[in-house]
Amino acid sequence: MHHHMKNHNPASYYALTGHAPPVDDITLRDSPELFPAYGSLWDRLAPVTEALPTSVALPWVIGDGTITPGQAASFLGKMHDPLLVTRDPNKPDFKLPERTCPPI
Repeated sequence: MHHHMKNHNPASYYALTGHAPPVDDITLRDSPELFPAYGSLWDRLAPVTEALPTSVALPWVIGDGTITPGQAASFLGKMHDPLLVTRDPNKPDFKLPERTCPPI
């Protein structure tokens, strides 16, 4: 694999989405016009299941001074964003509020 881009954000976007970025500029920011991540696309096209998230990102968002575009669902909508796990699962108090039911 190779590319001819000079900046990390656009090159990472290309790798994360499979689409060339509109500009080869370090200031490329995520926007609804950009293409979604592979996992988000799969979530949109795959049969819906409530058991587990289709796409998971861990342990942090990729960034090079700014958040690298191509890691979220973009124009597909937030419901197709990956589940972002930022907590350490090895800690005894590990919980995922996104996957925990509120008390009745």
